[in-house]
Amino acid sequence: MSSLPDITVALGWKPGPVDKELDENILSAKTCYYDGLTCGAPGDRGRSMMHGTFESEKAMYSFAPKNVPEPVAWGTYKSQPDTHFYICGFHEMLDDLPDIRSLGALVARIHTDSMGKSPNGKYGFPVATHLANIPNDNSWCDTWEKWFTNAMRRMLQAEKESHGPDLELEKLTTALFEKHGGQPISVPGEHLDTGLADPT
Repeated sequence: MSSLPDITVALGWKPGPVDKELDENILSAKTCYYDGLTCGAPGDRGRSMMHGTFESEKAMYSFAPKNVPEPVAWGTYKSQPDTHFYICGFHEMLDDLPDIRSLGALVARIHTDSMGKSPNGKYGFPVATHLANIPNDNSWCDTWEKWFTNAMRRMLQAEKESHGPDLELEKLTTALFEKHGGQPISVPGEHLDTGLADPT
């Protein structure tokens, strides 16, 4: 990496003050990095997106380090104070679809390994995460069903705001929340413990 933009970064992998300078020495101390440093997300939403990506990837990496690129940093360009970025380790990607059994086993293992590790025994996440540029409502809830209902309501509202009213979607929304109470399908006798079970 020959030149780096002038940036201020919040580092999650190095102790010390939250805001630090990210320079070529820090990057070269790590392995190979995604070279998208010149890309960024603007505004408050962009800042929230980069922060949420860093925190959620850090959580996922703690349970699946072989399957998730290591989060390195997120922050704000000094030269562009309204543009924010996220940096992670580089994983070579394959064009092939993953084996469905292996993928299912990985998702199950992440969920099982993360059960009971919520910092407050509730369902949610400490920062907003995003589905593309749409923020997810990760407010802490006492039950997974309540968290899921809040998240679905926010996604459906964002869809309506983006594309306008849609009669078919309104019927489906009514069916989901009034007829079924927003309850996901569950298996009798099964209990969902707090963990990384965010379907978004």
